[in-house]
Amino acid sequence: MISQRHKDLAEWYIFVMREMTGIDPMAKGRQREYVLARAVIAHCLEMEGCPLVNIARLLEKNHSTIVYYRGRFETIFTPGNDAEREFWEKFKNEI
Repeated sequence: MISQRHKDLAEWYIFVMREMTGIDPMAKGRQREYVLARAVIAHCLEMEGCPLVNIARLLEKNHSTIVYYRGRFETIFTPGNDAEREFWEKFKNEI
């Protein structure tokens, strides 16, 4: 069962992402911007203690996709990904 706290956090993160970027992370699409937006939200929810299965339900994705997002998020901090790192820092400052 998904806690109300995690539902509220997910809604907040999605709202902030939409306002900040104009990207709807709930839209169906595999474009880079959408994947990055969902990976950032998934990371934030995981840091708040939300289990991967619940993150998947909140983002309407399969849990294996959330595992992929975990790896995708880790690549943000590798050298050469300045734009993605800047995206993360901007989102982090907004929430």
